[in-house]
Amino acid sequence: MFAADPAGFIDVVSPRGAVGRIKVPSALGLPFGITRLSDGTLWPSELTGYYEFSRHLLSFPPGSGTPSRTLTLPDRLSNVVALAAGPGRTAWFADFGAGEIGKVSRNGRVSLFAVEPPLGGLSDIAAGPGGAMWFAEQDGIVGRVSSGGSVTELAVHSADSETDGIAAGPGNSVWVTETGSDVVVEIMLA
Repeated sequence: MFAADPAGFIDVVSPRGAVGRIKVPSALGLPFGITRLSDGTLWPSELTGYYEFSRHLLSFPPGSGTPSRTLTLPDRLSNVVALAAGPGRTAWFADFGAGEIGKVSRNGRVSLFAVEPPLGGLSDIAAGPGGAMWFAEQDGIVGRVSSGGSVTELAVHSADSETDGIAAGPGNSVWVTETGSDVVVEIMLA
């Protein structure tokens, strides 16, 4: 398991519980979010200051303590709050500040997908059934970016809905936490 440590490290926890650390050699900021791709590549995001905006993404090859690529997102308000591994060794991210879902391809090309409303408060992203990426917004919206790149969204209809975390479940299901109403919602796909 890997964790972004805002003290400037990526913490590596072995199956037996031993903790190792990778020092993030960057002057850009502090590690914030992280994901690990199927080939072992780590993609952390970095805060530009103590709890400031996170618009920098780094790529660490498997077993390396040195980033091979640094990407800076174009929007100065970008704030990457969550990352997830996607199909085809892609890294996906939820950009709270710019109101976009992003995909980083193997060659480092960034594709951005706008969501509505643009400032709904993206909070999490996860790989889901059928090669789609699912995301949660704090305004009670759950969305999906299909493998072809189309974005669809649906409202979670419950009082005080504030969708926060999202994860794929067994079969064709996606699970979402709602911090505003203290419930977990299961979305079943046909």
